[in-house]
Order: sequence, then structure tokens, then C-alpha cells
Amino acid sequence: MSQPFEQSKPRAPRPWPVSAVEAGGWAYAAQYLHSLVQAGTEWAIPGSLLAAGLAAKNIIRGFDDRSKFKEENRKRGRLKETARKQADARFATSGEIALANLFAPQGIFLGTYRTKRGKLRDLRYDGDCSVNVCGFPGSQKSLSIALPTILLDIGHSRIVNDPSGELYALSRDWLIRRGHIVKVISPWASEVQSMLGIPVEDAGFDFFADFDPEAAPSSIRSQIMRRSELLIPGKPQGVADERSKFFRDHGRILLECLTLIIAATGKKPTLPMLRRLLMEGLAAMEQRFDAATRSDAFGGVLAELAASLLGTMQQAPEQFAGYFGVAQAATTIFDHFGEMGEHAAGKTFDPYTLKDEQPTTAFVIYPNEKSRTHSAGVNLTLSHIFETVASDPRRKRVTAIIDEAASCGFLVNYLSALNEYRKYGLRILSLWQDLLGGQTESIYSRSGTKQIIAAGEVLVVCGAREPDTLDMLSKATGQVALEDLSLTDRSRLSDAVPDQTMGQSSKTRPLMYADEIRRIPFDQALILASNLRPIIASKTPYWTRPDWRHMVGHNPYYKG
Repeated sequence: MSQPFEQSKPRAPRPWPVSAVEAGGWAYAAQYLHSLVQAGTEWAIPGSLLAAGLAAKNIIRGFDDRSKFKEENRKRGRLKETARKQADARFATSGEIALANLFAPQGIFLGTYRTKRGKLRDLRYDGDCSVNVCGFPGSQKSLSIALPTILLDIGHSRIVNDPSGELYALSRDWLIRRGHIVKVISPWASEVQSMLGIPVEDAGFDFFADFDPEAAPSSIRSQIMRRSELLIPGKPQGVADERSKFFRDHGRILLECLTLIIAATGKKPTLPMLRRLLMEGLAAMEQRFDAATRSDAFGGVLAELAASLLGTMQQAPEQFAGYFGVAQAATTIFDHFGEMGEHAAGKTFDPYTLKDEQPTTAFVIYPNEKSRTHSAGVNLTLSHIFETVASDPRRKRVTAIIDEAASCGFLVNYLSALNEYRKYGLRILSLWQDLLGGQTESIYSRSGTKQIIAAGEVLVVCGAREPDTLDMLSKATGQVALEDLSLTDRSRLSDAVPDQTMGQSSKTRPLMYADEIRRIPFDQALILASNLRPIIASKTPYWTRPDWRHMVGHNPYYKG
């Protein structure tokens, strides 16, 4: 019975030096046997011929194996080069960081970087774009980034959202010594003072500080429209439904009309005045609208708005009640007999002073327990300051440091401030607890959060735990190529010779897996800056630097 034909497997190459050694051995044997033949030993003739043939065979095999190895090395080199071009991620070098100007002598403080020679250098960003900082509670993002920025980058004005007052307590005395005007915007100045143990005086918040009732009638409406949009900020695009948007839009029109009614009497409008008119009730408001329809103030703008609202009030009272409810909710915290009323009417802080020659640092302090009920106040304050700074044509930089940015709620002009207001001198440092899938996304929606990330030229990760944020950061670090070796054993126990195949391929993996980012040491931070490769930097709390410790005041919360 005939056996089935089995095709022989191609011979695997072996290292050519092995063939060379074997060829040398057979050549020596052939020479020795040849010497015996010359001495008359005839039986050595077949042996010398066989040895010479084996030597020649191994020489030929050695050349063949050598050419095969060269070809394999060329293929392996091409494979590595292709993989390296497709995935060449690595961490940035000190030279690359220097070219990116992150060793700047001033600017937003990011951390410290240890060079290959062991020298520590400060990382600072002195560009015009925004900087985002992500870190879970207790990750020292405020004391490692916000506070050093306040202490060191003192050549221009800053607006600081400081819910706990900690940044104010630590930097107040130093800023005054360096010639800064220090202001506090806080309706509860006495409470904050007792909490911090240092002087706190409320500078107030005048929402209508730059309102000009004597301006051309064509500009009056635009002035009040800008303010009404800040008072009723709405929701991110794609989140709010059309019905709620309709009532918000007409609630703004109601506030605009009431503002002009106050201004037409010769008085300067204030937020407590607006609230008082709303609290008078619908009957009194109808009378005011009726009188305003006959007014020629502001080029007829007031009469037109009043006539429209009066018609809705009389013909669709339920619809008008929706406008009224929205407007009332927007002004309810500014009661004239409480702290917010005095804060918004009694004293004044003019945001235009932020672009004066003498730098000003203004701290917005709404204690955490107040921010839950009065978040609209800090929201309105920051939004109004952004608008005012952007409208000032003077080319002076103002840096906004927004600690606990999510606690401010939805800032209607925040995305515009990030993308456009940098042209007018406003730079924003925002500190978040997370990005995707957490606080930020719940306020600005997922698309809005992606815009926030895209608008920032620098992202500092002081600590991340949220899975979506970790996955995003892992992708952002890039891909690195790896060599993958595999061994396939197709031999059977009955085979005399093992049948094994060694394979080599290239694959990619992220420079840092999500879990590796989550496990970054507590004293380190990941920095993604513009088109620069990732940087691993060291956090630098103020108590770790002897030259900083003499700058800061008493910390009412911690001792470092």
C-alpha cells in the first residue's frame, strides 16, 4: 500500500558562522586525508573526496544562510521603521519643552520638571490661550497651580474664583507688598472674615456700572440685551427644549423692559430695583406697561417693548405668567433688604479697573454653603466681568483663575471667553474635578466639554479617576510600537523532530494605559501641551519651596 505524498518543509536557515566552522572542519579533514593519499595510503582517497565535498557544501550553505539572514534583517528593519512611523509616541525631552517655551520666566505655573542632569526647572505657560486643570478633590491642584500662579505671575490683573477663601488668605499680604490692589467680591464679607481671620471688605458688584442711558437710542437695546442674557443664562446648546427656551427668551425681554422703565425715571438701574418691580405684582406691572406705551424715551424702544408685553399680559395671561416666573427666579436672590441687595447696590467694583496700569487682583468668594443657594450670584459676577474685560479696548492681559469651575454653574459666555476673548486680553485658568463623564459634562453637555478641552492649549492632570476621562487621556498620549514574538508548536509526541515556528510582528499600545494614568504617583502630574509630547511633571505645593513659604500668609485650613 502506497504512502501518501508529504511535501517537505523548506529548510530553516541557521547562523552562517556555524556553516563556516563546519566547512573548516571538513576542509581540515580533507587536507589530512589528502596528505595520507600522498603518503601512499589508498584507502584515504574516498574519505578525502567526501570531506572535500562536505566542506564545499557547507561553504555554499553558509553563503546561502548569510544572504537569507541579511534579507530577514532588511524585512525586520522595514517592519520596525513602518511601525515607528505609525506609532512613535514618547515623553517630551527638556529640549522640546524649551522650544515650546514652557520654561518661560513668567506665566501660569504648571509644575516642575527634572532634566536628565537632575536639575529642577519650573514649567510655566505664558501664552494667550486657556489652561485646564483636572484633579479629584484633595489632589492639591489649587495649592500647586493656582496659588503659585497668583504669587509669581504678578505683572497684570487677575480675577480669582475662590470659594473657600484659602487663596485669598494665603496671597493677600504678599500681593499688597508687591503693589497690587486687592479686592474681595463677597456678599458675606463679615462671615468670611471670621472664617479666615484676616480683614475682608466687600467691594460690591454693580451690574449696571457701565450702562449709559444717554447713549444713542440705537445702542440702548444692545446694552440691555447683553445684561439680560447674563441674568438668564439658559442651558447649553442641544440640552434645552424649545419650550423652556421660549420662556427664557421672553423673560429676558421682560427684564429689558423693566430696566428701561427704571432708567426712564432718571435713576440708575440696580438688580434690587428690578426684583422690587417684579415683586409688586401683575396689577402694578400692567399699569407701568400702560404708562410706558406712551413714552418716547430711548427712541421708542421702551414703548415698543411695553406694548408687546402688555398685549401678552392681557390676551395670554398664562403665557405671560411663564415670562414672569423666569424673570422672578433670575432676580430672587437680589432682595434689597438682605446681603445680596447691599452687595449689588450699595458698593461698586468696576471691572474696567482690571486693565488699569496698576494691577488688581479681585477675589470672588462665595462660601461653599452659600454657593448651593446663590450660585446664580457667582455665575453672574464672573460672566459680567468676562464681558466687561473683553469690551475694554486696552491691550492689557487679565487672567481669570476659576477654582472649582463646576460650582459656578453654566456660564453663558464661558465658551466664547475661551475661544474668542483671548484676543481682547482675557486668559482663563480653569480647575475641574473631572472632564468627560462627570461634573463638567453634566453642566456643559458632552459637546460643550469637548469644546472646553479643545480650546485649552494646556491640560494638567493632577489626578483622574473617571473612566471616560482616563480613556480620553490615554488616547491623547499617543501610540508606541512594540515587537511581538510568537512561538507555534505543531509537533506531535510521536515526531522525532519538533515542528516549531517562531513569528515576529509589530503592534501598538498607548504610551500610557488608562490604568497607568490613574496610578500616577500623587506628587506627579501629566501635562498635555499644544502639539508637544506628553510631560510628566512634579506637583509643587507652596510648602515644598522655601522661597515661597515666606510669601504666604496663614492657611486657615491646613498647616504645611
